[in-house]
Amino acid sequence: MKAGQAVRIAKTWVKQEAQRRQGFRAAHLSGSLNELSEEDELPEGSDVDIYCVMDKDCGFPQTKFSYRGALIEAVSYPLSAYRSPEAVLSNPYLAHHFRTDCILADPEGLLDEIHRVVREIYTDRQWLQARYDQSKAALQGALEGADRAETLDTGFPTLFKAVRLMSNLILVAHLQAPTVRRSICRAKKILHETGHAVLAEDLLLVLGTADFSREQVLSRLSECESAFNRAVEVYRTPFTPGFNMIPSFRRSLVGGSEEMIQTGDHREAMLWIAAMYWTAHRTLQNDGPDEEKPRWQDSIDRLYAELGLHNLEDYFQRLEVAKTVAGKVMQLTDKVVYKDAS
Repeated sequence: MKAGQAVRIAKTWVKQEAQRRQGFRAAHLSGSLNELSEEDELPEGSDVDIYCVMDKDCGFPQTKFSYRGALIEAVSYPLSAYRSPEAVLSNPYLAHHFRTDCILADPEGLLDEIHRVVREIYTDRQWLQARYDQSKAALQGALEGADRAETLDTGFPTLFKAVRLMSNLILVAHLQAPTVRRSICRAKKILHETGHAVLAEDLLLVLGTADFSREQVLSRLSECESAFNRAVEVYRTPFTPGFNMIPSFRRSLVGGSEEMIQTGDHREAMLWIAAMYWTAHRTLQNDGPDEEKPRWQDSIDRLYAELGLHNLEDYFQRLEVAKTVAGKVMQLTDKVVYKDAS
């Protein structure tokens, strides 16, 4: 699908569906689609991310669905987050969208001034530092909360979240947009270009995939797909990110992973695969038949073991590695962002 077609589909969904919701005020694109020209092909596994600006108490749960051939992910954002250009400029998850022609619908003109101002001063040091400080606080908070894990099942997600947040901190410090599936790949590119390739390997040490072969990753992807297929069949209990447990997400999971593997980023692809594997596992433990749960628990336990996590003691040791690597990342990115600060 061409990027231009994906944008037109997004506008149609907003007009036909989102604008009819109570409290709807505006909508804009998010994600990699904003970076593409109209004739560019939408990358394999990419969805169409739409942020809907909603009045207080009118938000809706994050959702993903197939619409006219596109996989749409719709996110509700409160109107208060768009109260001023300065509020958006300070937000690492909003500001970068407005550097582009991201607006899908804005019947009251609420986003016009934000769009104009953000495009003009997005790169100003003041706003870079504000976005960076928010990203850094998110990473520090995630690492602090990781100490409370009581089982591998509850602790494991905090490790791949920490890797994603470290990767995104690097991206934000270099005026790039935070992302999910390819966050560690984009961070690796920056680290290699700036002479810090060792730190890219450190991120993989936290994840546990530094020594993974391409064949290992393909095998884990196959097992993940099996768990996902069964999870889609039984999913009933909502949780974050359980909204991904829909049939049309298979292309993003499998195709997006295969694209990374084919380009030599198989070790980095495990960040995405492991996250979705865990999501499918939790779905199966929540909603699967009792007689199947031991089988799926054995499956995720094998993944943990292959990542070097055999028990909770291993998890806490890895968490210390994560904190050490996070310290290195923050030391590096602090220098980038505050290098000229007096």
